[in-house]
Amino acid sequence: MAKKNKPTISYSELAATAKTGDIVLFEGVSLFSKLVRIFTGSRFSHIGMIYRHPEALLFFQATTLKTVRDVLKNGEKHEGVQLGPLKQVLDTYGNHKKGALHYRKFEVEVTDEQESAFKAYIDEVDGRPITSTPELFKEYLIEGRFLHHGTNHHYYFCSELVAESCMAMGFLPKRPISNSYSPRAFSDNAKKKLPWQSSGSLAGEHFVDLNS
Repeated sequence: MAKKNKPTISYSELAATAKTGDIVLFEGVSLFSKLVRIFTGSRFSHIGMIYRHPEALLFFQATTLKTVRDVLKNGEKHEGVQLGPLKQVLDTYGNHKKGALHYRKFEVEVTDEQESAFKAYIDEVDGRPITSTPELFKEYLIEGRFLHHGTNHHYYFCSELVAESCMAMGFLPKRPISNSYSPRAFSDNAKKKLPWQSSGSLAGEHFVDLNS
């Protein structure tokens, strides 16, 4: 994959400097990932958000994979909404799936109050199932993009979860609705700027080098 002059960040630097609110975008290569990329007109098929716990660097995501140990479920491996070790997540996608990883730093300092709101949201939805493939396209394209209808929040897809995380911290408004966001919306090549509030913003994308 050509890097097109995009800067690279080593995993060691990322691990040392990452903070709550930073995101990672994924270029998956599975059939499902390719369908998502085609469907959303983007190179990205998945997204999640970093949560910096005092004792661990964690990653919050909604995924079909059962390879990551959910720290809130006694280390259980399950698909759906999960909070797991960041390095384990990146190794799974970057090595096993052979997809490129892209890191964006959240440029605003997250306050203790905002971080507490994010953690409360994580506790509320962790363990909920991921949206099935047919429901994903229905919730995103039909209900989210065209009808502007919210979902019942029993099932989640990845970018919906990230959007609601930003809403929980007060960085995104409740409208547009969370299921109208795709991974592309949080990328450098988004069709339009995110409607940030509370001075929210993301730095430019960096490739992640897991071997340094």
